[in-house]
Amino acid sequence: MRGESLARRVAWGYDIGDRPGVSSVVANKHPREKGAIMSTDGRMEKMEGQLARIRWVNRCLIGCIVVSLGVWFISMAFDRRTVWAKQFIVEDGNGKVLAALGMRKDKAGPELVLLDENGKVRAVLVVDKDGPRVTLLGADGKVIWSAP
Repeated sequence: MRGESLARRVAWGYDIGDRPGVSSVVANKHPREKGAIMSTDGRMEKMEGQLARIRWVNRCLIGCIVVSLGVWFISMAFDRRTVWAKQFIVEDGNGKVLAALGMRKDKAGPELVLLDENGKVRAVLVVDKDGPRVTLLGADGKVIWSAP
């Protein structure tokens, strides 16, 4: 108050006037310093800044919750223990096919084919409209056992 210009008090956003109990030490502090008297505009600016930060944090939290729920729902929709495919092929370390499970070429039913290390068919399990059928083949490709 004493020695402080009116222009400086107005520039800081407050004018303490002749309020009882307000010392000149408090009046000389910048409004953002602890113990300073703030104007209504200064308080509103500070609260608006705090509100903007809180809104940003809330938006981030809501986004995280939405993403987490989406991932959870997707993981629940697909049972991890179930594998869906049109055909399964088993290969050895060199890329040779050793077994194949899939639909028959005529789409009459599923077929499991087992091959030897030379790539020759050795066993076939077929299920079609006539029922299941198992066929075992020799190294020469001739049927050695079949049921039914």
